[in-house]
Amino acid sequence: MNLSSWILSITGIVVLTLIVDILLPEGQTAKYIKSIFAVITVFVIVSPLPKLFSESISFDKQFESDGAAHVDETYLENLGAYRADYIENLIISELEGKKISGVEIEVFCQMKDYVFEIKTISVNLDKASFEGQGTNIDVKEEILNVIENALNVSNDKVVFYE
Repeated sequence: MNLSSWILSITGIVVLTLIVDILLPEGQTAKYIKSIFAVITVFVIVSPLPKLFSESISFDKQFESDGAAHVDETYLENLGAYRADYIENLIISELEGKKISGVEIEVFCQMKDYVFEIKTISVNLDKASFEGQGTNIDVKEEILNVIENALNVSNDKVVFYE
């Protein structure tokens, strides 16, 4: 009996005991039946103990794994997508703080040895507008400064589209 079937047996007997307790009317018979279920529950709980003491303890048999750790690639991909979305929103909020709006940011991450690296940052300036006081402000330079300060990413990873 492995660990999962043992836990399922305990859960099943407890659920069955609760159902019987709900369905039985109060009285002398209900007390005897509850006692019988209590004894069965104790037997189910202690059933793996003789086998445990007769063998050497090995936790590998209790779990269905081959002992190796497995990486959930789907989880890592979703985590990379969430990280890219977070970075995009961070850059957009920083730009809006500098009165630059309408900029579309798309971050492309690459997983290398289970570490996410920013491959490129795409900046679309088609709908961008600057609400500043000066007219000699270079919007691209401001965006590059925001990205570099927020992410510590080199400027060669930023691609502008107009």
